[in-house]
Amino acid sequence: MESAMHQSVNQYRQLLARGGMAAAELLGRLVRLFRRDFQCERVTIFLLDRDGRYVSAIAEGLPEMDIDVKPGEGLVGKAIEQQEILVSNRAAYDVRSLCRVRDHYTGFQTHSLLAAPIGGKSGRVIGAVQLINKLGGEFTAADREQMAAVTAELATLGDRIPRPISNLWADWQEIAPPDEGTGAL
Repeated sequence: MESAMHQSVNQYRQLLARGGMAAAELLGRLVRLFRRDFQCERVTIFLLDRDGRYVSAIAEGLPEMDIDVKPGEGLVGKAIEQQEILVSNRAAYDVRSLCRVRDHYTGFQTHSLLAAPIGGKSGRVIGAVQLINKLGGEFTAADREQMAAVTAELATLGDRIPRPISNLWADWQEIAPPDEGTGAL
């Protein structure tokens, strides 16, 4: 019998193996899987752009905003720079986090963050996943372990997204099938 984590990782693998899917649809479906599997309020996926910046390819809930991060900047930038998964369950008080500044501009309240680098086929970091506000608790060691397994499957994601990168959240909202609450692909 397959473990729940193994089944989850297989769903990411199957989604990435599908061809012919527009960038907005692929990213939107990834966001749904992340939200379902990690029980979080929002998800942002950053990818390396041509000019060396990590830009939000999809930032859930922010259709009009592109977010870019430099290595070492904020929790996501530190995860990229250190090439490790970082967690802050008290993000508003964490000096590594930029959420107070961003929350000020968006009106959103960030309580917890999990940031994970996405390694490319060459071993270079090609992006990052940011999970925001774990529902009903804190991000755990089990979340870190599952995220490590999932991000290992995302090495080809950078090849599937056209450059220059911009936030595709609004495009996904236009084509998104109803979310039945199952996270179905």
